[in-house]
Amino acid sequence: MEEVLDLQPGEFVQVRSLEEIRSTLDENGKYKGLLFMPEMEDFCGKKCRVFKKVRSITLESNGEVRILRSPTVFLEGVYCDGKRHSDCDRSCLLFWREAWLKRTEP
Repeated sequence: MEEVLDLQPGEFVQVRSLEEIRSTLDENGKYKGLLFMPEMEDFCGKKCRVFKKVRSITLESNGEVRILRSPTVFLEGVYCDGKRHSDCDRSCLLFWREAWLKRTEP
């Protein structure tokens, strides 16, 4: 699953099955340093549109800017619902590695 899709905003993708995604994860539940969060399991098998590419992030803890080297995207309308985080209301976007997605038709 190392194929680079070079996904662009507006493209349709299907989130891979949980089994496929788990096969990419290390012993810490990460793929290339990015955690596959339990909230993301609810989206496995679903079709979504790419909202935007994620190239860099700023860490809230210290303001450090990190450049993402592995292709990562946000998906439209796909947020953390907070249920597994003490009912947090932030509605954070979830980070998706391209390896966890496959191109599809609408």
